[in-house]
Amino acid sequence: MAENKSQSEVQERRLKPVYDLIEKSNYKGAVQQIDRIVKKHGQTPSAMAMKALALNRMNKRELCLDILDKMKDDIPTDPYTLQSMAFCYKDTRKFEEIALMYAAALKKQPKNEELMTRLFMAHVSNDEYQKQKQIALELHKLFPNNNPYYFWAVMSIVMQIHASHDEQTKSVLIPLAERMAERYKDKFTNANELKLYLNILKLNRRFEDILYYTRLSPETKLKIEEDEQFSLELECLTKLERWEEALYCYKIRCDTVKDDWTAFKGIIKCSLELHRISQRAPLLPKQQNPDIEEADKTNVGSFSVENTVDYIDEKCQFQIDKKANYLRAPFLARIELIIQLRENDIIVTRIPDIMCSLKEYFELFGAKKCWFDDMTLFIDRLADSEITQFNIWMEKLVTESAVTQEAATPDQHKQIKHLQRDINLLYITRYSGRHDQLSVEEKRDLISELMRKHYLGLPLGTSLNDTEFQYSDPYANVATHLLVDLYSITGDKCYLLEALMVASAVLKTSGKNYLARLMILKIQAFLGGIEVCTDNYMELEIKHLQAESLSYLLERASHTLGLPSAFTAIASNCQVLHRSNRRDTSEYIETAYKNGNFEKVLEMVCFKNRLSNSYYKKSIDLSSLLYSWIDGFSNPKLTELKNHLPSFESWFDVVKGLDSETYEDNRDLNVIEDYTPSIRKFTDKDVKDTFNAECIWIRMRGTLITCIGSLVEVCLLYTELDGNIIKTKDGAVNEGAIRWQELISLFEKGLDNFDKEIEAAVTHPSYALAAQTNTEYSLAKLRSPQLPMLELLIPPNKNAQVIRSFFKLLQSVLRSIAESKSIEMDVQFLAVPLIEIMKEISNEEFMQGTFDRIFLTVEKITTLLFTISIINICMVCVFTLVSPKTKKSKKAKQSSKFPDTSEDINTLNTFITSTLIPVYKELQIYVTNALAYFNDIDLDYFLRNVMKIQPDTELQSTSLTYDVRKRTLLELTSSYTTSLEKIGFAIDNRIKLLEQI
Repeated sequence: MAENKSQSEVQERRLKPVYDLIEKSNYKGAVQQIDRIVKKHGQTPSAMAMKALALNRMNKRELCLDILDKMKDDIPTDPYTLQSMAFCYKDTRKFEEIALMYAAALKKQPKNEELMTRLFMAHVSNDEYQKQKQIALELHKLFPNNNPYYFWAVMSIVMQIHASHDEQTKSVLIPLAERMAERYKDKFTNANELKLYLNILKLNRRFEDILYYTRLSPETKLKIEEDEQFSLELECLTKLERWEEALYCYKIRCDTVKDDWTAFKGIIKCSLELHRISQRAPLLPKQQNPDIEEADKTNVGSFSVENTVDYIDEKCQFQIDKKANYLRAPFLARIELIIQLRENDIIVTRIPDIMCSLKEYFELFGAKKCWFDDMTLFIDRLADSEITQFNIWMEKLVTESAVTQEAATPDQHKQIKHLQRDINLLYITRYSGRHDQLSVEEKRDLISELMRKHYLGLPLGTSLNDTEFQYSDPYANVATHLLVDLYSITGDKCYLLEALMVASAVLKTSGKNYLARLMILKIQAFLGGIEVCTDNYMELEIKHLQAESLSYLLERASHTLGLPSAFTAIASNCQVLHRSNRRDTSEYIETAYKNGNFEKVLEMVCFKNRLSNSYYKKSIDLSSLLYSWIDGFSNPKLTELKNHLPSFESWFDVVKGLDSETYEDNRDLNVIEDYTPSIRKFTDKDVKDTFNAECIWIRMRGTLITCIGSLVEVCLLYTELDGNIIKTKDGAVNEGAIRWQELISLFEKGLDNFDKEIEAAVTHPSYALAAQTNTEYSLAKLRSPQLPMLELLIPPNKNAQVIRSFFKLLQSVLRSIAESKSIEMDVQFLAVPLIEIMKEISNEEFMQGTFDRIFLTVEKITTLLFTISIINICMVCVFTLVSPKTKKSKKAKQSSKFPDTSEDINTLNTFITSTLIPVYKELQIYVTNALAYFNDIDLDYFLRNVMKIQPDTELQSTSLTYDVRKRTLLELTSSYTTSLEKIGFAIDNRIKLLEQI
């Protein structure tokens, strides 16, 4: 033992310089130092583990994994060596290897507590709950005194319960977890163990037992935080329908925490439930809370609705008597109670008037930003006449306040309060639907007035920090949404440009106003300005989880338009999050187990699964692979394809399970508030429809990748076998024949699925809406963040059909090769159908587009280029399958069925020069004309004659100046120009490559 310790210390001294170099990020020096140590003293597991770690940090993953594979046979047990190996496996996302490594080490040292603990954590990373439980119970058996291992086992069973979708399995596991926890219910060492037991009781619906533990005296129970105890107790009382006790607890809570809106809602709910019971039958005796004083143990009469009205009125009066620092919850409770009494047809003689209560709330809290959010709880439940009456009263009050402000000595604090009241009035006016009743001219006048108020309010915010919004920014935000409304009515995209300019004017004074920048991002993406969209996306500094929840605003446009550079800029943030998800969350889960924080274990596992199953993650993986292929196949030489096509297993892993996987929708659909009436907001069904459309798009790209991947694999196999797909020799089948048939079947299956997804796409409600000629749906796409740009969601029907036609043709080629067992095909067999398909592209309607408008030009060109890029990949495969070999079989030479080599090459060259190159050149002309248009466009002429804006008539009292308008338009047109230049460069390269064949 002493000798082993001495050797370990010697190795540590030798490796200390290596540790220092790695800590300083000098990984190359660390590898060199290890090589010197190995050369002088021989290989040791610790030295090789450190070398693997250094290579991994140098992104030499293959060399790192080679070293780790060689170390498996030695089965190291040193904790530092194993930890270094675990770091490498985590970075390479081979978490299963960590469990195998510790399991092998544990066989050599079966009673090593540290190794068993690390093996447990390795199973935690892999969600192996049954194995977790077994290791935890072994740990508890070996080390029974004062350890957390027993409850690790209990928590592992709880995780099995949550992971299972089988009710029968749950019915077995829940009682098992309860029995195991009950064995130690008198030996709980901390509150976390008690809470775990209570959560198990909740799973088993043992609410009476939970109440027993929450009501134990402090001397005989572990202390649970007061808020947690309150929530748990009220949840149980509600489930048991013990409304009297629940009402008593809610009142105690309101007396203690005077602004608890949840407790006030609970009082109202309990009172109404008790009222319903009293109307149906006499109250049956129920078990009472032993802590309630005898004086409080009364019947339903003491909990009558009248008493609740008096109780809430008393709380409101107490706040009014303070004359300052009013609390909102009592006043909200009074309005809620009045409305619920009306909805339930309960007549109370002393009930206050609803209008008086609403007016009182506006007078007390109308100068606070929270007022509008509070009112949205009630506005939809009022009668139209009441809403109108309330709006008229508020307008009168705000107008009178404005007159008073003008006459009085300027007071900035009072001016800000008045401005906020006016903004809240604006919000509620829009929310109640009054803006929808305005004509186009009235809306334009209102927009002008709002921009004037925005400008006049700017001096109030001169002392604000750069990161704060200006007090008057909401005026401009509402003006932006009104302009979108005008676009929906008229269909004139000049209103969208105007909205873009208004939002840009906001950023000039409030650089960190994310609402304005998000609207800019949304409108620019809609108009096809993807390059400037990317810049705005970066300005938002979207990081971590926001990359998952907000990137949908731009990601759809970026990869649907076929611009890899824009897509890469957006996807990089999210890819970092997804790649580190399992590693980072596993570490958090391990920490939660070690600290006994079992609630966080479940929370973090759910979080990890939600990110892992994100539809956006799958979308990025598919798009990244597809773009890498498009770039790789730009050079139509099959010999170079292996460098661009991942191995069959690699790309197949990306697309497998597309039909059966269930995806999580992590989009933040409420990030942009437009204050529209709830009747115009999208329902849960609308949101679900858009998500289903996203899933169709994912499956369509997945089947596209399946077809392309299997097709290229076929071509590579065909080349390796020199065209001899099936060769019979004494009845034996060529080794490649089975593989050939597998790939053909996979291609045909992908083609069938592609047909199904096209049909699903064109019949989906969102696709049908996008095809409508009226503008109401266009409004929906922009006004609400709930719906993406659905006309970009699915490739145009024509393009999808063109790709499908190519796949059908290639299917016939593959079948002909297999049936004829031939080495070559007569390329004349392909020439006519291929030319017909390419004509479909050249006749695409937007190839003949004019430039009287500057909108959506880039979208049209890039969508077409994306289709041609996919066809270009297919063409490489066609050349491979039909081009002649340098050596021909005797049978092929004697057959008159096949032309000679020179004829084949001439036919191929004719096809390229007469079909594919002309299409690219026609597209090149289209791009060149578009570039010339954008470079020569007169922005002053456009502003004055198209948008009807004159610099000499521009109001001085507005932040939306002529220069702001012109700069915004310049940014958008510059974005078009940049995109077109990139597209033109790509087309030039492809024409040159084809001309070299």
